[in-house]
Amino acid sequence: MAIEHSIAGATKLGMGIQFKRIALVGGLILVLSVVLLIGVLWQTVSMLSNTPKQEVEKFVRRVTNDLLDTSYDNYQAGLVALINPDSGELEEPAISALREGGILAKSKDEEQSNLQKFVAGKRKCAVEIQNVKVGDLDQRGLVPVDVAGTVTVKAKDVKDNHPKPFHFHYELGYKRFRNVLLVADFSDLSK
Repeated sequence: MAIEHSIAGATKLGMGIQFKRIALVGGLILVLSVVLLIGVLWQTVSMLSNTPKQEVEKFVRRVTNDLLDTSYDNYQAGLVALINPDSGELEEPAISALREGGILAKSKDEEQSNLQKFVAGKRKCAVEIQNVKVGDLDQRGLVPVDVAGTVTVKAKDVKDNHPKPFHFHYELGYKRFRNVLLVADFSDLSK
C-alpha cells in the first residue's frame, strides 16, 4: 500500500514537472513569436520609410497604367502584373475593391470576354498621369498616395473618346519576404 502511495505521489510529481516544462516551452515559443513579429513589422516600416519618394511614384505610375491601359495588346500583361499571386502589385483588399468598383474584371470569364471585345474593337488607351502626391508613412506602416489624371479610350465600339478624369488613392506597403512595394488597399475618388 505504501509503495502504491509513493508511486502515485511520484507520478503526480512527475506530471507536475512535465506540465511546468510544457508551460515553459509554450511561453518561450510565444515570446519568440512576438519578437519575430515585431522584427518583421519593424523591418517593413523601416523599409518603407527609407524608400525614396521617386521609387514610390514610379511604382504608382506603373500600377495605374496597368489598371487603366485596357488596350487589346496590353490588357493581359497588365492583369498578370497586377494580380499574379507570386509577383502581383496588388494585395487582396485592393483586388476586392477594384473588382467591386468595376475597374478589374470580377472573374476569369469576364477577363476573357473583355479581351475578346478589346481585340475585336482594336481598343487603344492613353493614360496620362498628371499628379502624384506621396504622403508620409502612417501609424499602420502604410504610405498613402493619391494619383490623378485622364484616360482616353479609342475603339470601334466606343463612341465617346474624350479624356475621362480619374483620381485614385492607394495605401502602399511592402510584400513580406520579397521586399517589393505593393498596393495594400485602394479607393476610387473619381466619383
